[in-house]
Amino acid sequence: MRQNITVAMLAICATLLTVNVVQQMNRPAFMPAFGQAVGNTQGNYVLATGMSQSGNANMLFVLEVPTRRLAAYTVKTRGVEFMGVREITWDMKPEELTPRSGKLSVKAVKDAVMKQQGGGKK
Repeated sequence: MRQNITVAMLAICATLLTVNVVQQMNRPAFMPAFGQAVGNTQGNYVLATGMSQSGNANMLFVLEVPTRRLAAYTVKTRGVEFMGVREITWDMKPEELTPRSGKLSVKAVKDAVMKQQGGGKK
């Protein structure tokens, strides 16, 4: 009788362990997220740091608040490499916009917003 209980308990433990291992193997591995931001007292610039989408590069973002221009840089061991700049006013207007190619120009965003609002191109 005791042997049956022991075997049943061991079977339950083995089953739970197997389920736990399978769940861990199927769980997606998310990159740890980190970042920080700081602005100056005049409110002209906001600096933010973070990681690239691939997780292999540190990023620096500079937002010029009055013009709403966002610049992106990759931080290298020997300096900072400029990635690009974009005026983000139109990026903030659509409630939902999914790019087909993964990249949208400012003009494409503006055209999509104008189309959603029922207006023509301006």
